[in-house]
Amino acid sequence: FPVVTYGSERLRELISGVRDDNFPVQVRHGSPLPTDLFRCVFDSGIDATEGGPVSYCLPYSRVPLGKAVKAWEDACRLLAARPEPVHMESFGGCMLGQLCPPSLLVALSILECIFFREQGLISVSLSYAQQTNSEQDLEALAALRVLAKEWLHDVDYHIVMYTFMGVFPKSTAG
Repeated sequence: FPVVTYGSERLRELISGVRDDNFPVQVRHGSPLPTDLFRCVFDSGIDATEGGPVSYCLPYSRVPLGKAVKAWEDACRLLAARPEPVHMESFGGCMLGQLCPPSLLVALSILECIFFREQGLISVSLSYAQQTNSEQDLEALAALRVLAKEWLHDVDYHIVMYTFMGVFPKSTAG
C-alpha cells in the first residue's frame, strides 16, 4: 500500500473501525529514509512503526548508511515531538534473519533502541528473530532482557520474538 502516495486521510479511512485504544495499528515498511512516511502514518492516527537506521538501510537499500542515520534521526525527532507517544520497534533483531549470528542481532536491536531513545522516543521494542538453535535463542533473549534493563531503564520497552515462519510444521512437536 503506497502510504505517502495515498496520504494520511486515505490511510485514516482505511484503518477506521479497526484501530482504537484497545487495538493499536503498527505500520511495517522498509524505508531507509522514513520522514515523509512517518509524517503521513502518524497524521493518520497510527500508533507504531518499526525499522531503524541500520536494520532498514543495509538489507533493503543502496542509501549510504550515514544518510540513512541522519534521516532516521530527523524522522524520530519528528515523532518524539508529537503530543501522544509513538511506539518504535527496532528491526535490528531480525535483520537478514539467519544470515547473522544471534550476538549481532542482539547488539543491533539494543543499539537501535538506544538511538531511538536519544532522539526522544519513550516507547520502544527490541526484536529478535528465531534462529536454528533454541539454546542460542534462549540465551539471546536473556541477553536482550539484561541489556534492555541496563540501557533502556528510563523508557517503556518490551521484547518481540519472531518465530520461524518459513515452513509449516508437519507434526504437533514441529
